[in-house]
Amino acid sequence: MPGYPDYGGTPVVTGSALLINANGVTVGQHLTSIKTSMISRPGYILQVEVHNSTSSAVSMPVQVEMVWKDTGTNSVIDRQIFWILAGSSGNLHFVDGRGPTAGDAVSVEITNFCASADTLTYSLLLLEVSHTFAQHDWRTDDSFSFTPAGWTPLDDDMLVGVLCGAGSVSMTAGLTKTIILPFYTGPVFVMFTTTSGTTDLTATLMVEAEADLANPFPVWQGKSDANGNLTAQAWLPRAECAVILKNGNAGTQTVTVSVITAPRPG
Repeated sequence: MPGYPDYGGTPVVTGSALLINANGVTVGQHLTSIKTSMISRPGYILQVEVHNSTSSAVSMPVQVEMVWKDTGTNSVIDRQIFWILAGSSGNLHFVDGRGPTAGDAVSVEITNFCASADTLTYSLLLLEVSHTFAQHDWRTDDSFSFTPAGWTPLDDDMLVGVLCGAGSVSMTAGLTKTIILPFYTGPVFVMFTTTSGTTDLTATLMVEAEADLANPFPVWQGKSDANGNLTAQAWLPRAECAVILKNGNAGTQTVTVSVITAPRPG
């Protein structure tokens, strides 16, 4: 077979080309770093790593924006914005993304939205590929590590589609517990149970990384039924979220937590 469709060889030989390789770029509070490249193939894949290089205890929302242009007219054709939380120097946060191209030039704009004067450090790999993806799909790569600065995760395994899974979370009377989730956007199936066996567990999916809005906001909330069970489907936006659990019982209860992602498209 000739090129795919016209790249001068088979997809195995010419299916990808490196466009941007940036390592250890520092960005001050409320500043933006921009990396730009021409792009000609129908899809892209990338890996971005972000961490707060000043503090391991301060939460740092990071906006990653992709801006697609037609250079013939210098027009912006499309853009996507993703809000992710920076890791710490000892626990870097890696996010893998892929999707369709929308112009012949792309800019990746990375902005530090930390509330304090902490420095963001990031690395970025961007490749164009000969594969066509159905949609933009970015997810935390927790094969490296996953502990965003200022946050405590629970158990996750993104390679098998588990945003959060725990069989025995002990919660004292009236306790509210916040569990940060890996980055993911799209449909999820959630399941929670409480050993109280009644309607006193409240679960909320809360957006935490979106700095354009004044406060964190819920995208879904539910309460356990008369048997202590709660199952639902929800949709997570392009902003990193957390699970917030509240034990409304007068005694300590054990709670199970399950947040499962949809299969990766394309």
